[in-house]
Amino acid sequence: MTGTGVAPGLWGGFAQYLYLHPRSVVHAVPAGMRSSLASFALPFANGVQWAALEGEASSGQSVLIFGCGLAGLAAARAAADAGANLVILCGLKRENERLAAGEAFGASHTLSADEEGFEAEIERLTQGRGADVVVDTTADTSGRVAATAIKCAAPGATLVLGGIGLIQLNLGEIRRKYLTIKPVRGHSARAVARALEIVGHNASAVENLARREFALSDAASAIRAGDAETSPGLLRAEVRPWM
Repeated sequence: MTGTGVAPGLWGGFAQYLYLHPRSVVHAVPAGMRSSLASFALPFANGVQWAALEGEASSGQSVLIFGCGLAGLAAARAAADAGANLVILCGLKRENERLAAGEAFGASHTLSADEEGFEAEIERLTQGRGADVVVDTTADTSGRVAATAIKCAAPGATLVLGGIGLIQLNLGEIRRKYLTIKPVRGHSARAVARALEIVGHNASAVENLARREFALSDAASAIRAGDAETSPGLLRAEVRPWM
């Protein structure tokens, strides 16, 4: 996002060389891991940060995750690895391929949030209690996901909300249930390190994720292809400068 007019100019953006600031955080990629797999570490790190580090998912808990993109899949894996006994991954009906991938990443149940009876099914799966941790990875701007998260939360639950924009929250219900709200963005170095471990331990599942390669000259098409509305089955669009 930084123009080449800002010294020293080598800020990445598909460049062959990259300037590293003296305070840059550098992660060692495990020996033998291909760059195509290592590149999943950053989007996966968001899910790890939000579910495991901010949400503090732990043994015996129920975790509800909205969004079945890369962050959502990583959140499911991180929650399952933390010992959660119920991991529910939610998407939309058109995202059935993404939801199917969730089963390989630790989701015990996958649901379509736009189907009738969705909230009732959450209540049934959690035996009427609601979810102990709710994670929103959708970047929703309407407030609908946040409102549903509050409804589906158990008393004392932690809600990790990645939605963006000005939204209204039901403060009365937050108070009644004694909920903890954590707005989030991005990830920490600790989350990236854990994401690299997840990629390494689940290499075959990561390899099977639907993705498509683009030449550098077609980078604009790659960006458009990454839109879940136009390409609901595609999880990753990769730009290969030397194609």
